[in-house]
Amino acid sequence: MVKYATALRLGTAATEAIQRRFTKKNVQHPTYKAFAELGKAIKTIFLCHYLHDDALRREINEGLSVVEQWNGATDFVFFARRGEMASNRREDHEVSMLALHLRQNCMGPIRWMIQKVLAQPH
Repeated sequence: MVKYATALRLGTAATEAIQRRFTKKNVQHPTYKAFAELGKAIKTIFLCHYLHDDALRREINEGLSVVEQWNGATDFVFFARRGEMASNRREDHEVSMLALHLRQNCMGPIRWMIQKVLAQPH
């Protein structure tokens, strides 16, 4: 476990590559099972902190609200093809998402200009 944790920490191995190594042919490796149990323990510790600390809960909920607002705007802007990517290629997905973020970032100044024009007396 230490060898794989070190590789993950140093970035010399991808998480997916390590997982694939342990789950070949639907036979789970004992190290994989140990990592799964460690993950459960870490999650339980975090949940205990979350339930005990009001400030942590508020911080997480505020962050989630920001993300949900961003995703709602993304869904509105990315309306073509019901929000589905047209390609299965990772590069095409990346270009689509970058274009989407560019459009979203341009909407703020455009909205400001529209409000400025609408506020002028006729």
